[in-house]
Amino acid sequence: MSSETQDTIKHVTITALYTKEGINILGKPLLLRYLRNCKLRAYSPQTGKVVKYGFILLQKDQRKKKYISSFENLAMNIYKENDFLEIQLDAAWDGIIAWPKLGFKYDNPEKAQKSLWQLWRTYMLHNNNFSEEIKNAIINDYLNFQDIPNIYKEGLGTWLLENKINYTIPMHKEIS
Repeated sequence: MSSETQDTIKHVTITALYTKEGINILGKPLLLRYLRNCKLRAYSPQTGKVVKYGFILLQKDQRKKKYISSFENLAMNIYKENDFLEIQLDAAWDGIIAWPKLGFKYDNPEKAQKSLWQLWRTYMLHNNNFSEEIKNAIINDYLNFQDIPNIYKEGLGTWLLENKINYTIPMHKEIS
């Protein structure tokens, strides 16, 4: 039995999150794990109470509507009341951009930025919307993923899905 299993307080599966209009925004059930004594990503090697989010998939027509932000605000109050110190997750392709907007940080920012930039570069080299000369000029203009304008990132997620590239980056958020 792993130490994570031994320290599990509870597993919760959320099968639906409804809008005020009664629309389920989840594309698949969300698994939450509450851990009593888990290594904190923000303060390694300390341990404490952690919430681990499983993969969050929203219905396509419900994305970019700030529902997760509302869920997160409500959840943070519950986590604070129960003395949790951190939320941990592995962000998928769209989450690498969305989660930082909600206060999540990359566990290893330098490694994440380098990895994201390399992934974006590969995407750009396969992008047929630009000539080779323009692709290389765009790639050479940006050395950090965070500096790349969204217009050059727009098709990245679709490209990852179409090419069955499973890409995640570990992230965390301190609960204060």
